[in-house]
Amino acid sequence: MTNGQRIGALALAVLVAVLAFVVLGTGSDDSNTADRRARTGATSTTGAKDEKSSRPAAEAEPTYTTVRLRGGEVVGEPKEISLTQGDMARIEFRSDQPGEIHIHGYDKYVDLEAGKPVRTRFEADIEGIFEIENHDTAAQVAELRVNP
Repeated sequence: MTNGQRIGALALAVLVAVLAFVVLGTGSDDSNTADRRARTGATSTTGAKDEKSSRPAAEAEPTYTTVRLRGGEVVGEPKEISLTQGDMARIEFRSDQPGEIHIHGYDKYVDLEAGKPVRTRFEADIEGIFEIENHDTAAQVAELRVNP
């Protein structure tokens, strides 16, 4: 074997080792892929035509507290929503009939639409305990507790 052949064989061996490391190092474990996405902020865009429309993991849809009403009354017990002053309050109302919700203390009104979820959000900047009521039935549907 000549020197040129030895160098070529060595280069080929290095290339195979690098490729093996890359292929075996990435693996197909979903949790590893999810961990990498979380660290890099990448999201899957399978089938997406416009990459600008996908959001990084850091900008995921915020969670809303859902309050369900049937016949103007809350389904189950009134929700207890506890926040720290300065947090963003996010509440979703689902009702089988139209109506109006009043969030006391913040003097905020939310119009209900039958069969459609209605969302409201606001900064919980006033400390205290506030009733959230259905104005049409005067029924308490939730309690908002804003802690210091």
